[in-house]
Amino acid sequence: MKRPDPRSQEWRFEIEVHKAPEAPIRIRLREDDRGELQFDSWEALYRYLSERFPEWLGYLR
Repeated sequence: MKRPDPRSQEWRFEIEVHKAPEAPIRIRLREDDRGELQFDSWEALYRYLSERFPEWLGYLR
């Protein structure tokens, strides 16, 4: 479901984190309007979210 208004605060998502022993972390972000993205660190996920939603940057810290 896409946001009806680009200024809307509505955002539907799901985060899945996998961390097996001796394996790097895998973070999957599923968004209703963009599909699935994968990240290899929390920092990479933070960078993506801060670029996509700069107005929410204060809430992510």
